Amino acid sequence: AEHAREFTIVKNLLGDARQELGDLPGALTYYEDALATRREVLASDPAALMARDDVARTLDRVGDILARSGKRDEALVFYRESLELRESLVEDAPEDDRWHHALARSLQVIGDSQSHTGRLPDARKSFQAVPEIRERMYREDPGSTLRQEDLASILFRVAHGHQVAGETDVAVPLFERTLGLYRALGARDPSHAFWQR
Repeated sequence: AEHAREFTIVKNLLGDARQELGDLPGALTYYEDALATRREVLASDPAALMARDDVARTLDRVGDILARSGKRDEALVFYRESLELRESLVEDAPEDDRWHHALARSLQVIGDSQSHTGRLPDARKSFQAVPEIRERMYREDPGSTLRQEDLASILFRVAHGHQVAGETDVAVPLFERTLGLYRALGARDPSHAFWQR
């Protein structure tokens, strides 16, 4: 099983390389091959945390390729399966922040995909649980620029959802909080162009 995992890591990296070169079909082939092997490994030990994470990571990669190819409905199928695995990881090992971070990312990716296809109420529902996770992780490590940017990113999405729904009174303080976080990031790293806007 260990050698099988090493092979899938290489296949995922090859998929990443093909994607960077603009070869989406080639990337998808590598990801699907890696996913098939990782599913087999997980089937042999469904309780294994790392095996679940491995499958979820490759599901995300397949979903990303499908989304980039304009097949967002198909991508959502893979994203949702990944989400189920992420939820099981948080349930079985709640003390591990890696699983909470991955769960928040899954929910955010699904919300983004739903938003791009015009399913704004569904997107708002997906985004709903993310700020609480991001807030907690930020409070635990307020010096982390990554956690601060993650929090700002989801607050912006939630605020925009409220704005589109006509709930401007709810959106404004969230936008203001987002702006404050980005200003703090800009003060910390003046070389980052986006944070200076």
